[in-house]
Amino acid sequence: MDISLWSAGKNYLKGEWQKIVDVTPSLLNHFTAMEGVDSSTSSILRKSGLCWTSQPDFGLLPHPPLPGSLLIIGNRGGSASLLRYQTRENTIKIEANVSLSQTWLTYIAASPWTSASNGQCTSYLAFGSSDGLVGLARLNQALATEEPSFAFIQKPNIVLSVEKIDEPVLSQDKAGITALEWVHTAGGSDILVVCKPGVVNLWVSSDDSRLAWSGLRSLALERQRISSGASPFHPASGVSYTEHNDRLLITLFDGSIHVIQELTKDPQWKPSIEDGDFTSKTLSQRCRTIFTRVESGPVDSKVMNCINGFSIYGSGSTFVWAHE
Repeated sequence: MDISLWSAGKNYLKGEWQKIVDVTPSLLNHFTAMEGVDSSTSSILRKSGLCWTSQPDFGLLPHPPLPGSLLIIGNRGGSASLLRYQTRENTIKIEANVSLSQTWLTYIAASPWTSASNGQCTSYLAFGSSDGLVGLARLNQALATEEPSFAFIQKPNIVLSVEKIDEPVLSQDKAGITALEWVHTAGGSDILVVCKPGVVNLWVSSDDSRLAWSGLRSLALERQRISSGASPFHPASGVSYTEHNDRLLITLFDGSIHVIQELTKDPQWKPSIEDGDFTSKTLSQRCRTIFTRVESGPVDSKVMNCINGFSIYGSGSTFVWAHE
């Protein structure tokens, strides 16, 4: 129920990290000043989803030294607060508070900013609720100057606008969401990945003509028989994408790895002939073999190598994960 921002000193790897600002008091002051809002501490601070956007590219050279990234916090009331850290003042500014759902927001994720024109950029904010709904909101940021055009030094401000998209990506189906992430491809397109028990959903905006497909595609997960407790209905614990071979790797809590081939062309499980070794079955078995080697004592099929986090390191030939 408490949110704070920390910053590193001279050495961010070995040095001390110091608290720079408490976010919670700013949220309390903001919501208690609003009319018709329950001002109890518990209702304000029930935060669930959280993400921090990248620094936007407004298409200008040189790039204006402005704090354009946003800290987005979802809550159990179905709304999201968009905050901006003010570097000079060392404070948090609440730019907007948007109602997105009627139920608890469990996941939120923002796509990378796309430069629409000089001084403007856009991003998609994806959100998932406790009833299985997955929706979108379009974020727009534009530079605006208050000084006259002939001023020697102009100090532009960033104007933020949020537009909720009525058409959902996935309708309410009461299935819990276990992963919600954006994948940025080499061609500049963004693919939304939504994992639910037993299925992986992929979505691409119909306005994006750079990919060979658009809309929604759903791929059913298959059980990888690496332990007696393995099941495709375990929650996802890792989503990684490799650009050089166009593969999406989904890791489940049961220790299995599921590989989607040709993500930008034609997403499918079946690999091509030359990539026959890079499959869900092969990687899952190799992960299981490593688990049995590093564990002390005998490991039978009843023991499940529960993976809690999985990521790709470097160009995509090295993987790192944490297991119980």
